[in-house]
Parts: sequence; C-alpha cells; structure tokens
Amino acid sequence: MKMTDEELYAGFTKEQIERYKREARERFDPDLVQESERRVSKMSKAQWNALKEEGEEVTRLIAALMDKVPGDPEVQKLIARHHAMIGQFYPVSTEVYRGLGQLYVEHEDFRKYYDKYRPGLADFMQAAIAYYADHTLVGE
Repeated sequence: MKMTDEELYAGFTKEQIERYKREARERFDPDLVQESERRVSKMSKAQWNALKEEGEEVTRLIAALMDKVPGDPEVQKLIARHHAMIGQFYPVSTEVYRGLGQLYVEHEDFRKYYDKYRPGLADFMQAAIAYYADHTLVGE
C-alpha cells in the first residue's frame, strides 16, 4: 500500500513541505528531484519506515565516531552505508554526493538536523562525504 503525503511528510507543516519542495526544484537537478519523488511514491509505508530507520541509525553511528578522522575506515564504512541509503532516492554521482555533503553545512535545516545528534556532526559528515567522494567514488 502506497503512502499518503501525510505519512510521507509526518511532522512537517504544509508550509514547510511546500518550501522544501520548492527549494529542491530550485537548487537541484529537476530530473533527480523527479526521480526521488517517483521512487518514494512507490514505497510502501514499511519500506519508507525502514529507510528512515536506516538513515537515523547510520547518523547515530557516525556521530559516535566523531573522535576519529573523517577518513577512518570505520567512518568510511558508515559513509558507504549513507551513500547506499541516499542511492535509494536517486542516482548519486560523485558530484551529487559531494554537493549533498556541502548542503549539510550550508542549509540551516540540515545543519540543525545533524547537529542535534551531536554538535559539529554536519561539518564532520561533510568532511567524511568529501573524503568518500575523493577516495571511493572517484570516476563514478
């Protein structure tokens, strides 16, 4: 059974939802935004919840490793999980993934989201994603 918009955007006001949709279309490749919306619209509630849980678990685990350097193998293993999780929304090229990491530090809402797990996590995620893009995704 497909999700309703209310289930998909649980916790957001209609104004926030419209703002996020507008910002996505203005900031990102419209084809990637459309592909993400297409993929999410085909997910069941259980699939969506599993994807959200994976994202939260990976984020918590990365936050717990912030005493390590972004290129540490443990950190990079989790960043690979993060990359795979993001890949369920849209194709994630090196450039797109690097840009997503930059978005985490530039966009106030993303920074707040990550920093609520642990102060400085947005910056750590950006650095770890950049390392992953430079050392693992190069050429993709």
